[in-house]
Parts: sequence; C-alpha cells; structure tokens
Amino acid sequence: GAVVALLLFAGAAVWAWGVFLDRCEHDPGRVRAVMCLGVFGATALETALVAHGAVRSWVMWVSLLTNFWGALDAVLRFPAA
Repeated sequence: GAVVALLLFAGAAVWAWGVFLDRCEHDPGRVRAVMCLGVFGATALETALVAHGAVRSWVMWVSLLTNFWGALDAVLRFPAA
C-alpha cells in the first residue's frame, strides 16, 4: 500500500513538473525560483531528519555539500545553452 502510494505520488510529481515546464518555458526566472524552492525544501527536510534523530548528523553535512554544490549550481546555471 505505502509503496504504491509513494510511486503514484512520484509519478504525479514528475507529471506536474513537466506541465509546469511546458507552461513556463519562456520564463526561466520563474522556473529557477521554483527549482530553488525545491533545493531549499529538500535541504530543510534533510535537516529536520537530522534534528529528529532519524539519520546521523554527518548526513546533514553531506546533504548540504551536495545540495549546494550540485543542485544549487544547476539552478543558478539554468537554462543551460
């Protein structure tokens, strides 16, 4: 049950992202802002997992490094030529 629900949610999220990109393809600033919210939201979720003891504290540092080195860099360079 939970796995099916997670797969349905993930599929709906991918579909919604595609629809959003189709509607905003000529507004890279808006797409960049939504992507930034996604990076910051993921970082906040990972930080909350550390704060609640669900994962070890070193995971937060790895998460921060990868989110700000990789994902934020991709957001700032969007759209790539």
